[in-house]
Amino acid sequence: MSGSAHLGKGQFYGTVSRRRDAGSFALSEVVHGSARAFPRHAHARTYVSLLLGGSYGEQVGSKRFDHAPMSVSVRPAGTDH
Repeated sequence: MSGSAHLGKGQFYGTVSRRRDAGSFALSEVVHGSARAFPRHAHARTYVSLLLGGSYGEQVGSKRFDHAPMSVSVRPAGTDH
């Protein structure tokens, strides 16, 4: 996580429009109103992402990932992307 922003528990770029907690598990709906670039960052907790609409790309290490609607990605806690 060297040289990147660190997002704490429940923090995301974008607007969290809905959130539900169940013990140590949280489900958050994050909305992005327009296309934009985010700084390299890592999340404090492992997360699973299900893209409902739109598209985005991200760099994880030396690999590039392009996401389309209904794609799922998993990022372990502390993974720079």
